[in-house]
Amino acid sequence: MKIPVTGVTEIPMARMLSKIGFRYTTDANVGVNYIVEPGDTLMFYVSEDYENLGLNAIDASCRTYCSGGSSRFNIEKKASIGMQIFDFNHRYDPNKLLATIHKAAEKCKVPISNKFTKTVERKAHYISLQQQLDNQCNMDSLKSAFPVSEDEVFSTITAYNFVSNYIRQNTDTLPCTAQNLALHPDWIIAEADENGKMLIDPSLAKQIGFSDDFVEFYRLMHAVQFYDDFSEPRHLTDAEKQSIVNNLTKDDYKRYFEDKIQTKSNN
Repeated sequence: MKIPVTGVTEIPMARMLSKIGFRYTTDANVGVNYIVEPGDTLMFYVSEDYENLGLNAIDASCRTYCSGGSSRFNIEKKASIGMQIFDFNHRYDPNKLLATIHKAAEKCKVPISNKFTKTVERKAHYISLQQQLDNQCNMDSLKSAFPVSEDEVFSTITAYNFVSNYIRQNTDTLPCTAQNLALHPDWIIAEADENGKMLIDPSLAKQIGFSDDFVEFYRLMHAVQFYDDFSEPRHLTDAEKQSIVNNLTKDDYKRYFEDKIQTKSNN
């Protein structure tokens, strides 16, 4: 599988590998992610008896193995501490999460690198910010999170989701009608509740320090959600598709979006 990524990226391999026959437990399908960078090639080895049992989120016995780019990091995450420190235990209390991380690292039989520890600490930081956003308390304090490094945002899905949710909750939005789209041709087309569509003003993203490249990626991610395997069927009009393509400057982004449309229509 060839997967376009921007910077250091956390990819939910369980969802992709399940498409070619691997069976995962519920927790694994939610949480088993691997770190990749542009140009990486990953190869996975899965013990046959383990695959038949269903792949678990925590693999202390090393029955799955990932080689290739960032392999050391991926081995540490899978074989030593496990996914429970990333998404499950104490995920609503970052202080307890950090304590769990450090305690697990001290007891682990596999030496834990600083890179691994810092990444998990970064996830805990954004878990805390997301919790504040969800509770809509002390919203002004969240402004201190910006500007942030775009490399940091793309290093973990937790950070990207926080930024995406923050922008969506704090910027201007409009229903995605033909009239509104004509008035705001550069606004981002996104899914809305109750199977609707909305337009998101991209100016806030730039105001809080993000580049045009980030805004373009943010636009693409919203666009392809209409065609992923986990969304309710909802169709973009030809005018909406054309608006998205007109605002994508990168040829590989355009091809990726068009391939998504074609794949969905074939299915």
